[in-house]
Amino acid sequence: MDTAQHSGTPAHPQAGDLLIMLQAITTAMAGTTSLDVLLDRTVAVVHHRLSNISTTILELLAAEQMLYTRAYLAELPYSGPMSLATTVGMIGAAARSGTTIVANDTTTNPYFVPTPGWHTGAQLCVPIVTSRSIWGVISLESQHGDAYPPAIVSAIEVVAQQLALAIEHINLAEHAREQAFMLDRRAREQEQFLALNSRLHAGMNLDELLQHIADTISTIVGFQSVVINLIDTSNDLVYVAAVATNDPAGIELLGATYPHRSFLGLDPERFRVSRSYFYPAEAIDSAELIGPTFTPQLDARAPDEWQAEDLLFIPLVSYRDDIIGYLSVDDPQDRRRPTRATIQGLEIYASQVAAAIENTRMFTQLTQAFTDLHAD
Repeated sequence: MDTAQHSGTPAHPQAGDLLIMLQAITTAMAGTTSLDVLLDRTVAVVHHRLSNISTTILELLAAEQMLYTRAYLAELPYSGPMSLATTVGMIGAAARSGTTIVANDTTTNPYFVPTPGWHTGAQLCVPIVTSRSIWGVISLESQHGDAYPPAIVSAIEVVAQQLALAIEHINLAEHAREQAFMLDRRAREQEQFLALNSRLHAGMNLDELLQHIADTISTIVGFQSVVINLIDTSNDLVYVAAVATNDPAGIELLGATYPHRSFLGLDPERFRVSRSYFYPAEAIDSAELIGPTFTPQLDARAPDEWQAEDLLFIPLVSYRDDIIGYLSVDDPQDRRRPTRATIQGLEIYASQVAAAIENTRMFTQLTQAFTDLHAD
């Protein structure tokens, strides 16, 4: 359909219609505890009440300077990207400035970027600003010029304010639930790990011990792949001592060696979180990692989820405060990129792993010394 033929001035909603729209949005928001449901309901009401050609809510991922589509409705097919750099278009301008950007004649707006195959006569972009920062942008497009007079702009700014409050409320509730979940999960993990420790015995050889630990961490903590890397100080190397994964590429890492000095890349301090190192996928090229990196075959991921190229290394620190190796985990079952709390929890397990390794090594040394003594 050639939408360019439908130019002309639209019939603007009256004040009473806009009030009904705001009331409908308030009703849709009431009692919503899911952010996705909140955004979908808001987009649906605004889209149909204003007869937009498209209505979109995008979330700002500040660390990446990207806007990611969270809710979307359109009257025409769209096959373009669902994310947008903050340097692009009216949406990006609204995110950068934190102010409303409106173009009732898109041909005269320097920020406007047309969608291929669409005729957009007017666009309205309103930032969603919480008490902490710019959360995202709500964007409306119409095939008609002059579609967004001041009354509609004001109404959408009210919608953005309502969204900001609702988002903060949902985030607080989700944070409280996550904290309760993490406390419960941490308690269960600790109980399971203590049970693991009780099954370990000094007579286990190091290879058997490490494989048992890698398998247990994968099962208990919920990572699809776990790699234990140990430092060979005599040769200044790091070698892969144990792997727990179903990925053939990961299994092939077993026994691989890497230069110790460059194992964590050229500037690991840039990626430090707590005592560990998290390398996001978008920074891997600049990190120039030397260590064991294999890319698991993962399904499509949102920008804020764990990516196939993400890497996390947790140091294994001995009782003498020496780093004896690194625990590497990949592909969490919950798909989340690690928070500081998650990493600090893994560091607790890493300290227990290091203690088990040290105990096994000391037992082996004592056994050998006892054997040598009696041999003499």
